[in-house]
Formats: sequence, structure tokens, C-alpha cells
Amino acid sequence: MIEEIIKKISEKSGKSEKEIKRLVSEKIEELSGLISDEGAAHIVAKELGVDIIEKRERRNYRLNIGSVVVGMRSVDVVGKVSYISPVKEFKTNNSTGCVASVYLVDETGSIRLSLWNEETEVLDKIDVGDTIRVQGYVKDNRGTPELRLGKYGKIMKSDEKIDVDVGIGQEYKRKKICELTLGMRAETRATLVQVFETKPIFEVCPICGKRVKKDGDAWVCEEHGEQEPKRVLLFSGVIDDGTGNIRAVGFRENAEKLFGIKTEEAVGKDIRELIKGVPLGKEFIFRGRVKKNDLFDRLEFMIEKINDVVVLDEIKNLLD
Repeated sequence: MIEEIIKKISEKSGKSEKEIKRLVSEKIEELSGLISDEGAAHIVAKELGVDIIEKRERRNYRLNIGSVVVGMRSVDVVGKVSYISPVKEFKTNNSTGCVASVYLVDETGSIRLSLWNEETEVLDKIDVGDTIRVQGYVKDNRGTPELRLGKYGKIMKSDEKIDVDVGIGQEYKRKKICELTLGMRAETRATLVQVFETKPIFEVCPICGKRVKKDGDAWVCEEHGEQEPKRVLLFSGVIDDGTGNIRAVGFRENAEKLFGIKTEEAVGKDIRELIKGVPLGKEFIFRGRVKKNDLFDRLEFMIEKINDVVVLDEIKNLLD
């Protein structure tokens, strides 16, 4: 999919595919890996004045998750539920509401479905491991495609087979890094071996979690207008367990644990200063989910929880 997008941008912009790939890589690096390769390509296309959403892509038609891109007005996808977030209530100056996220995977990729207000009622009818069909549209979430239902969207159970192991409920299966597969929620015991020098702090909307932009003296969310932003700490590095290694990304309290500093204390600090507090060479128990970076053709581990290694617990696990 990314190769098709790059080719399309090249044809419409007059730049070589090699140049487009370079621009996409630079955009991913600029945004510290928070966006997908397709999302970065769409940003590059927009900056070059290129429209790569064809008219046929604006009609309602069936897609694999890996083919979903930002800007599609009507899509129909089937995926297996890999994770359901708790419902979060919010309050603004003008209204109150709630929001929750459902992560879907298939053999081609993963995507977040964002549910707002009364849409969250569907969570009483679905669970992790269910296969569902979603009809809706695609929003831009920090350059990453995000499914929304909108006025005419639908969620339905599906009998289709999705051959991806996501685990059941909130249980994390202990896996070696060499055993990790796309969409899996897993626990792995691994050593932190590298830290990337990426931008450590991001300002996000307190309601939807999207990055906000500075407009004069105000911070503005594309969807919720002027907001007092929350600061989010980001960690990006590599973990290794002897069977393999994988890039690991952690936010908020997980990033705080690895940097050894609170978010408010990290604001204004250079990443090279923060790296000094990272315990390279230390083993942890990492829990999270596996996603794929198609541009670099690699799996990445999105950290959901980090625990210290407790020797007695590890011995017990071996004996059970």
C-alpha cells in the first residue's frame, strides 16, 4: 500500500520515488514515529499540493485494514477486537461527554475505532477476540488513520475468520520476542538496550488525545478548538530478550518509568539529558500490543505496562 501511495505522489508531483521516500522518512523522524508510514505519506502529499485520495476511494467499499488511509469518507472493514479501552468522561466549557477506543486487527494491519458519547453503548455487546464489521469514515489522528462511525456508521458482529492471535480479555500471554506477531497483546521479559533521540514531550488535546497546534498564544485542537493542552512524555527505544529485538514505544507513566522522571519535570529538557536517566541493560517485564510499521517492514511493541523483574515470581512461572 505504501509503495502505491509513493508512486502516486511521485507521478503527480514530478519528484522521483526515491525523493518521496526520503521525505516520508524525514516526516516520520520529525514526528518521532507517532504516525504510520501511510499517514506520513499523506502529510508529504498535502505539503506538495498533491491529492492522492481518488474519487473511487470516496465511495463506500470493502477494505483490508492495511489499505485504510486518512481522508476516506466511507469505508467498510472487518477486524478482530484486540483491545477495548475504558470509557473516559470529559468536560469542556460547552459540553460533557465520554469517549472510548476499540483496536481492530486483521492480517494486514491494525487501526483504532474511536467511539463517542452514545456510540460507547455498543461496548456492552462486544469483547476482545470478537470479529466485527465497521462501516464509517476515516479521520486523521496525528497522521494515523482512525475509524469513526459518524451519523450513518454501523458496527455489526461478523462470522468472518481473522487469522490473528490477540489473546482473550485483559490477559497478556508471555511470549519471546521471536514469537511476537501482528496484533498480539503480549508480555515479554526483555532487556532495554537502546534509546532513540526523539522529541520527548508532545502537547495533546485533553479530550481526544490528538496533538494540538500553537495558534498565537493559544493551543488549538482540530476537532475541539482551543484547549489547555496536556503534556505527554514519549519513550522510543529497543528491547532484546536473546531471541530477537524489537522497537518499543511507551507514553505517559511508562515513559516516566524508563526515563526515571515525571512528565512535568521533563518539560523543557533535551532528550540527550533525559537519556542519562535511562537504565540501559536492565531487564523489565513489558506488556503491550504489536503493530507493524509498513514503511520499514518491521513490527513494533506499543508498551501498555512495565514491571520490574521479580525473581520469585519468575521461578513460580517456570514451575507452574
